[in-house]
Amino acid sequence: MKNKFLFTILFVFASLNIFAQKESEIFRLDGTEIKPMDLTWTIPKAYVGLGNVDNVQQMPLSYLSTDTTMVEYSNIKVPSQKAVVDYVTDHSGGGGTTILTAYKTADETVNNSATLQDDDHLTLTVESATYRFRLVIIGGQADVTPGLKISFDLPASGTVKGVKFYNQISMVNFFATALSATGDPVALVTAGAWAIADECYAIIEGYITTGGAGTLTAQWAQQTAHASNTTFNAGSYLKLIK
Repeated sequence: MKNKFLFTILFVFASLNIFAQKESEIFRLDGTEIKPMDLTWTIPKAYVGLGNVDNVQQMPLSYLSTDTTMVEYSNIKVPSQKAVVDYVTDHSGGGGTTILTAYKTADETVNNSATLQDDDHLTLTVESATYRFRLVIIGGQADVTPGLKISFDLPASGTVKGVKFYNQISMVNFFATALSATGDPVALVTAGAWAIADECYAIIEGYITTGGAGTLTAQWAQQTAHASNTTFNAGSYLKLIK
């Protein structure tokens, strides 16, 4: 009876594959003996799950860092910070693998001008390709009269389409003239009610086909020339994803 009881306990332990760790080695229960575990096997799954990482649930093993190991066995790898960063960088922005970003490093002001002018900072060098873009503007103006218009200076034959506009007043399409026409790369976008001196923002998204390699620059002006300041603040940015 005693032997049967002992056998039952050992069988349960073996079934559960309980491991013990001692002096930096991993052991397993094998029948009635405790033996070192053979760690020459590799992780059988094709993906390793990631927790608490935005928009990422699984990461291929190819992204695991080769210098990050479990215990002393180099063939068993665990996700490292670098691996996570590499994966998120390659798979952020809707699957795009090329991300270009230009940031405003200083405030810029337009006064009494309805003529589109190149932004001082929001310029990127582009390939002949189609990019998804996001223009995030932080700023404001002191008077409702001028309004705001935004466009892009593109390489020859470039087009802009599929544009949406969001701001603190409206989170829907907000254009008097949409940038959806494919014939004019400098189409006018109007956002009228952008009239708070501080803490205004606007987010403009869409698709740009450059038509050729060159430079792409955000342009903006007052909708109606008016003797009040319209300001784009440092921290505004233009991002392109291909």
